[in-house]
Amino acid sequence: MNKPFAVHRLTPNDIVTEDNAAQQFVALNGDKLRYCHSHGKWFQWNGSYWEINHTNLAFHAARELARQLAENEENRKRYKIEATSFA
Repeated sequence: MNKPFAVHRLTPNDIVTEDNAAQQFVALNGDKLRYCHSHGKWFQWNGSYWEINHTNLAFHAARELARQLAENEENRKRYKIEATSFA
């Protein structure tokens, strides 16, 4: 998967949280990936309708975003706000 072009670059005072990561995940993938809590499944837009995604695409996108958000993080601390996962 290519690097998304719309990842918000954090300023030196920004803290990476699960909340802002989830917001960026939605901003980058919300038009093509949706999670249905009723079904407990991820759906992917195929251009005509939402279909169940069986390829773990959402998890791959979440990993890619996490890697991008972690770039250049050595000068800042990482905080875990809550133990809720968004993917």
